[in-house]
Amino acid sequence: MPDSPLIRARFFDGRSSQPIACLLSLLPTRGKRGVALRLHALPGQPGASGPHATRGLALREFSASQIEWPDAGDTRVAVIRFSDGSQAQTDDPQGLASALRAAGYRRQGLHALAHVMAGSWRALLAGAAVCTVLTLGLWLYGVPLGARAITHFIPERWDTELAARALQTLDQAWLRPSKLSAERRAQIGSEFDALVKKAWPDGSAPRYRLEFRSTRLGRGGANALALPGGTLVMTDELVALAEPAALMGVLAHELGHVKGRHATRMAVEGSLLGATVAVITGDITSVLATAPVLLATLSFSRSHETEADCFALQTLARAGQSAEPLARLLETIAGKQKAGAASVLSSHPSTPARVQLIRDAAAAKRQCG
Repeated sequence: MPDSPLIRARFFDGRSSQPIACLLSLLPTRGKRGVALRLHALPGQPGASGPHATRGLALREFSASQIEWPDAGDTRVAVIRFSDGSQAQTDDPQGLASALRAAGYRRQGLHALAHVMAGSWRALLAGAAVCTVLTLGLWLYGVPLGARAITHFIPERWDTELAARALQTLDQAWLRPSKLSAERRAQIGSEFDALVKKAWPDGSAPRYRLEFRSTRLGRGGANALALPGGTLVMTDELVALAEPAALMGVLAHELGHVKGRHATRMAVEGSLLGATVAVITGDITSVLATAPVLLATLSFSRSHETEADCFALQTLARAGQSAEPLARLLETIAGKQKAGAASVLSSHPSTPARVQLIRDAAAAKRQCG
């Protein structure tokens, strides 16, 4: 490579704040796409005493592996950093860029991508589109698949401990003791036990424990939910609203959540998505960071609801019971929601689609297999 043009610069040795005026030149190296650098002290600068050539006394020399060249972009000052903590600054970034191109230097990896994107709005838009597709793919597929795999290795005893804490929190914030008679609660429990034993005589159904609660005024209503570890909670308001056969369908649905360990998977999904958002935004505590987590959690629950519905249909069919009462209950709750009544069941997405799944054998076969 012919002698590169001299570029005026300032050298900071990393120990003193006083700069040394110098000239820099690029040197050929054997390494592929590598460019070394030599600094030449100007007369009157430290280390420049005695006779010297036009280029000045060699002040420092750095190999290609010791140099971090400036990133792409228009700046007034180009900063070249060295591995020992020193740096050189030049007010001629364009001259430096021209000298690097003449020396055959090419950025690699992310630096090369940044250089291309900084010089082309088309490349920038293409890069943004690729990032968007990758992010959506991670959100819709990567996180749920990862959560499923991780949940497989989480001991089930953790589910029980998590359920106890969750139920305690719910009792403090939303639920209160059931007002149903002990006989009524025992009757519902016995009927569901008989249904499960008939549907799964080999004992392959997941273990569960049925709890009854009422809801605080203005905080819910006709509800049922499944906590980790097999704790099923049914509210008095749901018992009052639904016919007995529909209650069996609701409990079968919640048992499907237990079988899929959906509550645990939701917790893992939230953690994975939270970590991903933190990496992207740099701040998981901000509103912009937490909003996507909440939206994604709602999205993930749709697939869980379908799995639970399919399990309920299978359980009711094996026990010789119709799922029609469950479909009627869903329609009733949807109507109450339109009238202003709140319900966790009614918040499950797409009630018409769920009713179709229950009533249409072809739809059930497509979605449940």
